[in-house]
Amino acid sequence: MNILIAPNSFRGSLNAFEVADIIGKAFTDVSPNFEIIKIPIADGGDFTGDVLLRNLGGNWQTVEVLNPLGRRIKSRFGITDEGVGIVELSEASGTRLLKETELNPMVTTTYGTGQLIKAALDAGCKKIIIGLGGSATVDGGVGLLQALGVKFLDKSGNEIGFGGEALQHIETIDISEIDGRIAETEFIVPCDVHNYLLGNKGAAYVFGPQKGADRKMVETLDDTLTHYSLKVWEIFRKDIVNLKHGGAAGGAAAGIWAFLDARLVLGSRFVLNELNFDKSVEKADLVITAEGRLDDQTIDGKAPFEVAMRAKRFKKTIIAIAGQVPSSNVEFYHAVFSIMNKPMPLRTALERSDKLLYATAYQIAKLYKQLIQPKPKPRQIDEVVVINFDLFDTSPEYLEKLAFTFASTKAANIPLLFYTKRSYEEMLWICGELAIHEPFIAEGGGALYVPKNYLKIELKDAIEQGEYNELAFGTTASFIENITDKLSKVSGLPSLNGDIITPLDLADYWDIEIPEAERIMSRKYSQLVVKSEEIPPLNSTFISLLQQQGLQFLETDKTYIFGNFSITQPIEYWLGILKKEYPDLKIMALSDTSADESVFELCNEAFLLKNGDEWQPLHLDNLNLINGSGVAGLKKFMDNILKSKKIKSTH
Repeated sequence: MNILIAPNSFRGSLNAFEVADIIGKAFTDVSPNFEIIKIPIADGGDFTGDVLLRNLGGNWQTVEVLNPLGRRIKSRFGITDEGVGIVELSEASGTRLLKETELNPMVTTTYGTGQLIKAALDAGCKKIIIGLGGSATVDGGVGLLQALGVKFLDKSGNEIGFGGEALQHIETIDISEIDGRIAETEFIVPCDVHNYLLGNKGAAYVFGPQKGADRKMVETLDDTLTHYSLKVWEIFRKDIVNLKHGGAAGGAAAGIWAFLDARLVLGSRFVLNELNFDKSVEKADLVITAEGRLDDQTIDGKAPFEVAMRAKRFKKTIIAIAGQVPSSNVEFYHAVFSIMNKPMPLRTALERSDKLLYATAYQIAKLYKQLIQPKPKPRQIDEVVVINFDLFDTSPEYLEKLAFTFASTKAANIPLLFYTKRSYEEMLWICGELAIHEPFIAEGGGALYVPKNYLKIELKDAIEQGEYNELAFGTTASFIENITDKLSKVSGLPSLNGDIITPLDLADYWDIEIPEAERIMSRKYSQLVVKSEEIPPLNSTFISLLQQQGLQFLETDKTYIFGNFSITQPIEYWLGILKKEYPDLKIMALSDTSADESVFELCNEAFLLKNGDEWQPLHLDNLNLINGSGVAGLKKFMDNILKSKKIKSTH
């Protein structure tokens, strides 16, 4: 399966490359069979230059320029392998270059961006792409034009100063000394907004507050931009007021169009065309896009919307992931997922965006894997052998004897169900040593593992664990609440607070991987209790009281965990399902303890090892007694169940 991951940046937390890497890791963690194609995208906003340069090939060149407040800084521009210049306004005139308290579009300038353009011209670039994202300015591009030789003069014939406020002093504009190479150069400006220069939806009113402008400043800036536009029309007969995209980057787009004869293009469409995006979409089975916030602006030419349109064109499944999702305009995607798993402050969401994104992408990957995987051809189940595996030693010498004895069940094609106090992982290893493939396993953790190849039944509550499906069992909420009260009274330990409600929460708390946390929580471990340095460990008497009430007790470095992790409960449940589904199914069980009577009652035949130790006799019609223990008892058991198949057990 080819998964195309094409995210935009999450402003304030993750760039597009980081987002793509996180989503890609989530998918490969779910299945190594996913073929991942990562194409970070942009739309003329933040990181457009990085996206283009990394995908097209090239390098960054360092140059000294002025920042938005006129201070000298080291900045950079890009040159692709084909000699195309890449200039990012944010590299010289961006908000990220200033402290929050320094933001003031009345005085900030794009002069440094003009210096970057000049440096690209000096490097021989005949085509220059200018990205306008992240600007700290509302100067109509006047500053960058000043750096390229355009003179904006006041009534006294002096050049005006820097910043949006200074535009009101423009009396005339002199282009006689503009850099001559500009006429021979193609300028392309990918824009991520459609806004015009003036008015309530213009550069000052919409974007001014993001750059530090208060209400009064916004009104002043709109007035100065109006004066600027009138002068451009009066002198050059160029209409920058009705120019689509003209309000981008505080009106810089309008100035670049008017004086550099630049093409203003829809950024998302331009960038995706440059990246040969359609070719990758055509090969993909699933397309995933992402952005920090999906809103009404997203459908107005933002990158995720363009990705969705191209996926639709090729009839591909398209999924969007975002920190914030709208209640409308989501019909362009087949599904939209928010990374927020609970209410939280914006600062917290930004700080945890990588973990939140991974957790969401991981769940999407799991769901997609489940939807696309072919349904296994079920194997008909005629007989099942149920064995209490705690009968057996697991030393290397003993395992060799067991493997020899179990070999006959393979010839008879009889599935095995082992129940044990050992873990599922340990049992898989042991079964590998015994050359037993895909047994049913009921483990001491209160879960049943069913191999997929045998399934003819839909398991609604099952969780995938590799080639197995896991069914978990736990106590009822009311029972646990009762035990929790007793635990608090006896020990004084506080219960874990309500913050631990998702696998991500538990992974953060214990510092473990999300899949492991998911597995713990899916097992329905019924209660976690935080340890306290002031309170001594729980004594053995209290633990015994818990165990007498049917609870198993586990302990970690940070917590106590307790719940009903019954071994027999999942067996009773599963055998009950099998008997209902396959009325003619023959079930045979082997154990050495009368405590397994409830399992025996579900079987056609039950075999109890009598090995000389004390045991309570059972009064069951289907019960058979076997003299012997371990391998010897297992061999006699095998001889009995294989009679009907005329197969001898292996000696």
